[in-house]
Amino acid sequence: MRAPGMYRALLWCYPSAFRQEYGGEMLQLFAEQLGEARQRGGLLLEARLWARATFDAATIGPKEHGHVILQDLKYAGRTMAANPGFTAVAILSLALGIGANTAIFSVWNRVLMAALPVQAPEQLVMLTDPNSSGVQVGSSDGERGLMTYAEFEQIHDQAQGFASVMASESSLGRWPLRVGDGAWTEVRGRMVSGRYFAVLGVPAAIGRTFSVEDDRQVAPHAVISHQFWQRSFGGDPGVLGKAITVRKAALTIIGVMPAGFTAETSGDQPDLWTPLRMQSGLSPGSDRLRDTGTEKIMWLHVFGRLTPGVSIAQASASANAIFKNGLTSYYGAALPPDKAREFLNQRLVVKPAVGGASRIRSQFADPLNILLAAVGVVLLIACCNVANLLLARGASRRHEIALRLSLGASRARLVRQLLTESLSLAVAGGMAGLVLASGFHRGLLWLMSDAAPDLRLDFGLEPRVLAFSFAVTLAAAVVFGVLPALLATKADASESFKGQGRTSSGSAGQLRWAAFWWRHNWLSLCHSWPARAY
Repeated sequence: MRAPGMYRALLWCYPSAFRQEYGGEMLQLFAEQLGEARQRGGLLLEARLWARATFDAATIGPKEHGHVILQDLKYAGRTMAANPGFTAVAILSLALGIGANTAIFSVWNRVLMAALPVQAPEQLVMLTDPNSSGVQVGSSDGERGLMTYAEFEQIHDQAQGFASVMASESSLGRWPLRVGDGAWTEVRGRMVSGRYFAVLGVPAAIGRTFSVEDDRQVAPHAVISHQFWQRSFGGDPGVLGKAITVRKAALTIIGVMPAGFTAETSGDQPDLWTPLRMQSGLSPGSDRLRDTGTEKIMWLHVFGRLTPGVSIAQASASANAIFKNGLTSYYGAALPPDKAREFLNQRLVVKPAVGGASRIRSQFADPLNILLAAVGVVLLIACCNVANLLLARGASRRHEIALRLSLGASRARLVRQLLTESLSLAVAGGMAGLVLASGFHRGLLWLMSDAAPDLRLDFGLEPRVLAFSFAVTLAAAVVFGVLPALLATKADASESFKGQGRTSSGSAGQLRWAAFWWRHNWLSLCHSWPARAY
């Protein structure tokens, strides 16, 4: 293809020595770029932008690094827009890999690593086994998994080393509920002690939470979650004082918790909380508030907030002394001494409760670790595919790179620009991956629902999830971008031109003069020339 008149005119702006050495080469390359632009349905502007980037690469001074970065980003965007097919395939491949990794990491983080969304979670400890749940009836030995209500009261009233202590039902109840005279619906609820919200350090968004008085009398109160408030009451600020019926218990709403509060158990999102004293009305047919006989009813998790300056070992010693005294007093009165000894081999193990309790942590730890590693391999495969695409694309750009090298652009400068293009692709893929991650997250929870039907984990762009997604995106850009960039700039410029039957042996002084002139005059020429001057 013959180069257009505009390029021939531009060539005359260079010194005569430069035209003699490089004129034919430049016109041929201009013609090739214009032909490719026309085949793709592009305009002359595309080829003009290529020419501008080609010569600017040789003219950047050491004090203009900010301009270089901006220039590289602009050129990367134009390159992506000029190759929509390649760009779409690359971004989609990366989006699938990054989105899957982000979704799996989000679940993995919430189940295994995330701290409770409460005040100073590092000060919280558990006196029970975080992985236990449900109701255990009978006797126990060794480490106690759950506690009875009477045992919790003893710890609450006597233990030293704790600023405060609270208890919560270890399982999440499914209760029929009716608002006023409306229809019955099923909700998820949990019974808790009066200082439950105070120990967690989370006040109500509207109204108030429970108090110690709710542990001393039957208090028909309920605190509802923000989601339940929005879903069932439309966010009505007048919800306080409304009557609801849960099973056979008539309750009054006294508070609404803030958005995002998910309580002390990972994966659980109760719709409402009620005092432990309401147990007989919410679980009719059983009395879990009193220990009778040797068959204790163990159903509570017990949390404590350490007093400043008190270690876990000191708090554990205090709690176990009270626990042992309670066992001795209880079984010693009901059993002969030789038989009672069998029931006294029990202890409390006080442990940090930064992540709270979890019914699913031990169940899903291994599968989630394996799945996170597997999607990492998927992302690596996607990076290899994009790297292959970049290698093929680099071969088609050998003329452009060869000319820029011959004009004095350093290999490091070109590698940096090519890496900027790779990073731009990775960022676009990462942003698309965040959109896909939400769908992957819902699909993963659906797969987990058979084993954990009450599991609720909202997908959120938490700081740790965003940091992981950014790190994965950056790593992907390095993995698929470095090798193609190095290989694309490895070829010798003179050898590339010889392969085309052309020479490139101008002096360094001539090249510097050409680069200087182009740098100071190209922009004005670009703006003054008609956009479609073929």
